[in-house]
Amino acid sequence: MSELEKNGEYFEWIGALKKRYRATQIKAAVSVNAALLEFYWELGRDISERYPGRKRNARFFSQLSADLKVAMPDASGFSVRNLQNMLRFYELYLPRSYAKQVVSHMAGESTDGKSPDGGKDLVPSEDSSGNAVLPRIVAELLVRVPWGHHVVIMNKCKGDVAKALFYVRKTVENGWSRNVLGIEIDGDLYGRAGKRENGE
Repeated sequence: MSELEKNGEYFEWIGALKKRYRATQIKAAVSVNAALLEFYWELGRDISERYPGRKRNARFFSQLSADLKVAMPDASGFSVRNLQNMLRFYELYLPRSYAKQVVSHMAGESTDGKSPDGGKDLVPSEDSSGNAVLPRIVAELLVRVPWGHHVVIMNKCKGDVAKALFYVRKTVENGWSRNVLGIEIDGDLYGRAGKRENGE
């Protein structure tokens, strides 16, 4: 046994390094997820704004999918279905699609829309190019949930943004896997929570 192996402090240091490394991995994964979700939301926005209504037929998505795969051969995630999900993701969380009350309630604020900074973090806005930007509270919450979870939420919440945001928040709070999330949605946790809040 070497001198290092006999040293208890050495093994404590190794244990601390292991914890730091795992924390770094988690931070990196969260950062990558946030960037990916931001890209998906923006691509959904581009599709919505550039090709409204009938211009977005099956042929459009097939062509876009093929062209993106050629333009970015090393990238993944550009299947027809995933592109359609990106559009749904944007349209579900489009800032003007929900009331300030929903955002404040989702964020745990009072339903009058007031927050410590006077509500600035809840107000939908635009960037310098006039593109829609998510309220800060919503954006910070959405990026903490993996894309696969968002797809489950979109499929099961059918355009109900308040319900979707409820399950996003619960996923963050409880660290739900995709399977647990599906079970909770199927079990109507959202409906049961609303009844509890109303004293039913």
